[in-house]
Amino acid sequence: MQKFWIADKEILKLQITAEQFRTYSYWCSQYNVKTLKPFINYVQTASDLGISVDKVKKILTDLCTVTVEGDALVSVVDNKIHRRLEFDLPRYKRFLNSIGFLGYSSGKGWSNIQEYLKKDPVQINKIYKFAKLDQYSLHDKLNDMSDAELKTITPGDLKYPWVLTNILKERNIG
Repeated sequence: MQKFWIADKEILKLQITAEQFRTYSYWCSQYNVKTLKPFINYVQTASDLGISVDKVKKILTDLCTVTVEGDALVSVVDNKIHRRLEFDLPRYKRFLNSIGFLGYSSGKGWSNIQEYLKKDPVQINKIYKFAKLDQYSLHDKLNDMSDAELKTITPGDLKYPWVLTNILKERNIG
C-alpha cells in the first residue's frame, strides 16, 4: 500500500460506513495517476484490510450505488471478450482530472498541489483535538466520554469527523 494518495474531500461528506470509507480509500491509494486506471482486486483488498472476501464484495456492490455530483464511486463492467470484471473509480478519476492529472502528463496536477499547499498554510496545518489518535482509537476515546462532553466537540475539531457523527447517532444525541 502506498504512503500517499490524493484524497477527495467530498467523500468525507457521504453517509458511508467506516469500513466502506476504509476500503474506498485503499482503492484510491492503489490508483495509478499516470494511466488513470485503478487496481481493484477484491481478494487482495480483503487480505490487506483483514476483512472477508464476501464483505469486500458487499462493499463493492454498495459503493456502486453511491454517487457524488453524478459520478459513482465505483463502477463495474463485465468484459465478456476477456472474460473478466473491470472496475473503475469514476468519481476519483473526475476529481484527479479537476486538479490537473490528465494521464501521462501529470506534472500539471503536481504543480497545482504544490501551489495549493503554499497558498494557505493555516488551513493545512490545522490543529485537531486528539490528533495523534487513529480513527479506531478516536472512536474508543469518544465512546468513553459523557454525553455532555461529546456535545462540546464539533466535527470540525476532529481529524476524522465521521467518528463523532457515528457515536452521536449510536447514542441518539442531536
